[in-house]
Amino acid sequence: SHADLRGLGDLSMPELRIACVNSFAGAVMPELLTRLREAFGSNRIALLSGIARSTVAALTEGRVDTIVTSDAVDEAIGYPLFPILEEEFLIATPRDVAPMEHLEDMAQGPLPYVGYSATCVIGRLLRVQFNRHRLDLSGAAVFDDSRLLMDAVADGQGWTVTTPLCLLEARVDPAAIRVRPIGRKLSPRRLCLITHPHEQSSLQKRLAQVMIETARDAIPGKLRAFGPGLIGQIAFAQSALRDGQDK
Repeated sequence: SHADLRGLGDLSMPELRIACVNSFAGAVMPELLTRLREAFGSNRIALLSGIARSTVAALTEGRVDTIVTSDAVDEAIGYPLFPILEEEFLIATPRDVAPMEHLEDMAQGPLPYVGYSATCVIGRLLRVQFNRHRLDLSGAAVFDDSRLLMDAVADGQGWTVTTPLCLLEARVDPAAIRVRPIGRKLSPRRLCLITHPHEQSSLQKRLAQVMIETARDAIPGKLRAFGPGLIGQIAFAQSALRDGQDK
């Protein structure tokens, strides 16, 4: 429980260097910092985000101690991995355009597709899935930042494929857009915590549990403004205290 995670400072190192993909950081801050300080109060917390910091390479090269990422986990063989959540992809359109059920119908419509650049992890994930379904969605414009992308959608410049967490990261006005779940047409985006194998297992599991509980407590209320169905597009992991596994 949340109370069980208090007083765990000094378990490993004076500073915890935690790197998160932007969408996770944007969805769970500032609540995450509060929870981390409660659980690891005597440790200095370094919360980092961004494309370069939240990759498996940043972890394996020792630039950070822990990552929350959707990056290819095959590169982290032998590193403890803890699932945090899975989220389904969504179609997002300007407020005056109704999102259609199928990506193929949206692709053939008059509004251009705008999307994520292949320089970011979610852009690469989507590119693979679009190719698998033979969807030509290269994008009339591409971005590596959810805020810029959703600003373009809200402005009527195009439609996109995104996720619930990316909507929260973007801080977009819910009244300026419409969203519709795609369903299982695309495989869900998985976020997991990966850490160094030499860290104490108790620290690894409790750190992952803080992430899971913070996400489960903070995200649903923030998503409510986008419509009642969006929280059902996220599946939170049950517990890291028994779920950790080595890749």
